[in-house]
Amino acid sequence: MTPTAQKQQVTEFIKRCRSMLWRSDQKAYVKWEERIKELVNAAKYSNLQASVQAAKDHACLKKLFREYDVSAYDPNPESHPPVLPDGSSSPEVECEGKDLSHRENLKWAINAAGHYLRTGEKPTTAPNDAAYWLYQQAQDEPKDFLAKFNQVESKGDSELDEQRKARSTGKRRIEEIDEMLSILEEPIEGEEET
Repeated sequence: MTPTAQKQQVTEFIKRCRSMLWRSDQKAYVKWEERIKELVNAAKYSNLQASVQAAKDHACLKKLFREYDVSAYDPNPESHPPVLPDGSSSPEVECEGKDLSHRENLKWAINAAGHYLRTGEKPTTAPNDAAYWLYQQAQDEPKDFLAKFNQVESKGDSELDEQRKARSTGKRRIEEIDEMLSILEEPIEGEEET
């Protein structure tokens, strides 16, 4: 990547950081800006280097390190192990290879994210890659994740309602057919049974 392209990557990265912090928590945005000034003055970093280093203090910005290659402006790549230039952000997680429905994957992801928030322990195993991906989404973008979860839940509820309606309609139709058959089997007055 050329130096110009690297600078464009970092510039875009910083714009996204500003936008995400401002939308999510304006106090975090102010802390980020103050940290940048502190790093520029104390550590003699350039503004771009200080911006990248300061972004490591905010978990909500972790996903941006996977989207943008900012390694050329990262003054201290080892300073924050969960945010690595290659995009890896967690220790090795063993995949169990289970075939689960999307709803079951969502349920596992919510439980794992809740356990992490409560205890600080990350999962060491995941039922499958999709479930782990959902877990990462729950960590990185909780609002979007909850919206997706609510969509799946409401869809599941409507599917259950449709299944119940189909069953009750089917039972009613069977009862109607049985009644018609019983009428057909009754002898008509004046006719002899054969």
